[in-house]
Amino acid sequence: MPYSLDHRYTSELTDAPRPTLLFEAQRLIHHLGTRVVLASETFQHTGSFKFRAAMHVAKHVPHRRILAASSGNFGQALAAACTLLDKSSLIVMPSTAAKVKMDAIRSLGGEIDLIDTRATTRSARVAELRLAHPEAYVASAYDDPLVIAGNSSLGMELAERLPEECDTVIVPIGGGGLASGLIEGFRRAGRRIDIFGAEPAMANDAARSLRAGQIVANETEAQTIADGARTLTDVNRDTVVYNRLGQLSGWIENLARGDFHRQRTAVFRIDQFNLSLASRFRS
Repeated sequence: MPYSLDHRYTSELTDAPRPTLLFEAQRLIHHLGTRVVLASETFQHTGSFKFRAAMHVAKHVPHRRILAASSGNFGQALAAACTLLDKSSLIVMPSTAAKVKMDAIRSLGGEIDLIDTRATTRSARVAELRLAHPEAYVASAYDDPLVIAGNSSLGMELAERLPEECDTVIVPIGGGGLASGLIEGFRRAGRRIDIFGAEPAMANDAARSLRAGQIVANETEAQTIADGARTLTDVNRDTVVYNRLGQLSGWIENLARGDFHRQRTAVFRIDQFNLSLASRFRS
């Protein structure tokens, strides 16, 4: 797709990540019967923690063009980071990706290459594009030391800001880059805490890999509503993440029981808490 930068979406961007939002949702605390602090990166640049990693990658590679595969969030972050640094980005996305995410990538200056994941994989298409663009750097959205280092900034921030009595962190698992970054960040900050990974039951390749003692990949992209967890593991490549994930305290594999109905219910409940929070901001 053609380059289509929309300055309305880049005028307030900076290369420094915003502090994460920490808050306690009282209805969630009541429902679970324990104190819970939510860390939301929704107000981060481009709407997710991915900006931390993407900016770190774009800053630290000399290449003027960066290739990546994404369901949307890393693609948006990379497009924004490359635009800020006067670089270009090309994002491989499944044709089933949310249109709003595709539009966002294009508005931030990124190019998109759509694929049918039933016919080919993201990694296979990225490999083809790498041959066509030998000058480009290929960035994994998770299995890249620069990505993990960028995400570690969130771990260091949480280590400093979470209440002392907080003894457990639950982190979602897609490719594992965020969990790896949190492990690294808490370690660098010198704070000991239990870190658990959570993933949908239908896309539980990380849990199965740790149980097996080797990387186990899903055969096809699981069509879970948690689209960031659809990532297919590359058994020949994803070693950086795997080595770090071995340090997780454990796995909450079926946080929402993994089925579509319960995931939709969980999303609805979180939306209720977010609406409640928004109401307090408006009042």
